Amino acid sequence: MGTALLDEEHGQGGAGGEGAGGAGLGTVPAGAWDLLVACNGADGWSFRVDSGPDGDDTLARSDVPCGATERLSVTVPESGGLTVLAHPLRTAPEAVRRGDVPVFWYVAVVPEGFEPESRSYELG
Repeated sequence: MGTALLDEEHGQGGAGGEGAGGAGLGTVPAGAWDLLVACNGADGWSFRVDSGPDGDDTLARSDVPCGATERLSVTVPESGGLTVLAHPLRTAPEAVRRGDVPVFWYVAVVPEGFEPESRSYELG
């Protein structure tokens, strides 16, 4: 996801955090976009993506298994911008829901269908 965030041609920014929270991505222009979402530190995390900085309409929601990256496809309306909300699953253990367990979440906004370049590395 780092490449998408650093290359303006391939991304429109991103956000992340520790524990329940959210982020406003006000510069995402209208159109079709994919959000690459991921988390670590728990069994899963719940994501909701709303349009605009005030969360006017829900565009996507998903419970994402941590340790995997999930793609959420959205169409940003003419007004532009996105709001991302992230919180524990309803079935999460009490310690996770209370915030006693550090859980990290990440979101990258990329063009629809974006696939990062594949690279090979030799170890040794």
